[in-house]
Amino acid sequence: MMDKTCYLHIGSPKTGSTSIQAWCFRNKAQLAQKGLLYPGIRQRHDALLSEFHDRAWNLRFNRLGQDLSQDGLSRAMLTEEYAETEASAAQAVLFSNENFLGLSRRIRIQALQQELTAQFREVRLLCYLRDPYKLLISRAQEHIKSGKVTYEQAAEDPPVLSMAGLEKYAAVFGREAMVLRNFDALKTSGTTLMQDCLETLLPGVSQDGLEPSRVHNSGFSLEAALIIGGLNGKYGYHSDWDGRHLPVQRLRSIGRTRFTLPPAAVLKVREQLMRQYDLLAKAGLEFTPPDWQALPEPRPDWSPETLEQVALVMNSLAADGRKGGPSG
Repeated sequence: MMDKTCYLHIGSPKTGSTSIQAWCFRNKAQLAQKGLLYPGIRQRHDALLSEFHDRAWNLRFNRLGQDLSQDGLSRAMLTEEYAETEASAAQAVLFSNENFLGLSRRIRIQALQQELTAQFREVRLLCYLRDPYKLLISRAQEHIKSGKVTYEQAAEDPPVLSMAGLEKYAAVFGREAMVLRNFDALKTSGTTLMQDCLETLLPGVSQDGLEPSRVHNSGFSLEAALIIGGLNGKYGYHSDWDGRHLPVQRLRSIGRTRFTLPPAAVLKVREQLMRQYDLLAKAGLEFTPPDWQALPEPRPDWSPETLEQVALVMNSLAADGRKGGPSG
């Protein structure tokens, strides 16, 4: 057993996990000198997830790249990460993969807990959480953007993130091992996500010498989401995120209306959302539910200005196609 504290960052989705992973990976050497090791040769800890996911062969990164579920590859990579950790002078180690929460129903959580507690003196779980209503809207937008659903399908079956996984982790690892952070509060506190993450893992440690985060995610307008959803609905969903036929990033300049779902769609899942508010309150995270009687209506703006933006983007894509350039 290593005399170190292991932090497992489990998400949640839409709380900057990719930013944390990219930042830690880029600052790996500097963080190790400060006392935090981010082990491995991948930006995200896919080997640990593959080892304890009951359908690892079907994980997207395994389908599209090196399949870590085959021939003991995940265990071999994990063994290398443990060896790197043991050789490091850092007293804390961070493993990160947001799918531990998002795909929790497929994770063998008890086996994961036994594995980590056998390796490390102390194991803690780090999880950033959002206001349930805001998370619902963000997930709907993401699902449309990725091509999983059209806008109409998202409104018909709103993609509420189940919090059952959080309860399972707390039951297995112990509530005292859960480090829960309010992601939304960072926007008003003036603290960046990276500052909060480092202070949580290494209290009092300076960020001097660390490169800033370079990942800047921003959402799409309602108009762009409607176009993306419509095109994907017409031409079909490509499950390969990196090889979609639709270059969604090019549509980011279209429209200015804030994305939302129809009030009727949100009210379908009101009880589920309220249970999440109650659960988070019991965990010490206070979020204020929206005014259910005053939810914003989605009113896309198809003004001449917006249509001109659409025309410019489509003309640009058509020109790329004629030149044989990239489609996305």
